[in-house]
Amino acid sequence: MMSRKLYIGTNLKMYKTIRETVSYLTELGRLVADVVDELVLFVIPSYTALPGASAAVDQNRIRLGAQNMHWEEKGQFTGEVSPLMLRELNLCIVEIGHSERRHVFGETDLEENQKVISAIRHGFTALLCVGETAEEKELNIGDERIRQQLKIGLRGLEKSGCGQLWIAYEPVWAIG
Repeated sequence: MMSRKLYIGTNLKMYKTIRETVSYLTELGRLVADVVDELVLFVIPSYTALPGASAAVDQNRIRLGAQNMHWEEKGQFTGEVSPLMLRELNLCIVEIGHSERRHVFGETDLEENQKVISAIRHGFTALLCVGETAEEKELNIGDERIRQQLKIGLRGLEKSGCGQLWIAYEPVWAIG
């Protein structure tokens, strides 16, 4: 019989300091100690909290991820974080295409695709976020928009990489 696990995670966005993140993860680990075998738990802290989070948590119990990643290993990309930098932190997951990255920072489906391919190539689980806006929902084109995000976001992904891919449906109109 195949065992199915429930995936539960959170993106801490820009809400917790390093100390608050470590405290949160320590308490979360204590609270879920007896149910962790049935769940896949993941937390995606802010960049500054990642070293402390990585040191504080057993990633066999709570997986850690980054909120974003550039697709290049190095270069003149001020303010960006490369897959090599994230690899040093012993992270499991890279979140890609969150609605804020798309709508606030103007990232395109093609850029999300480059990130998905790079994340998987560098051994991460790529957590691709998809979802429609309120306007797209009202125009009854939400399904097409999600289909487009998936078609472009997964373009060129080899079947062998699918085991390192998670897809999160986050309708933009429901966030906040």
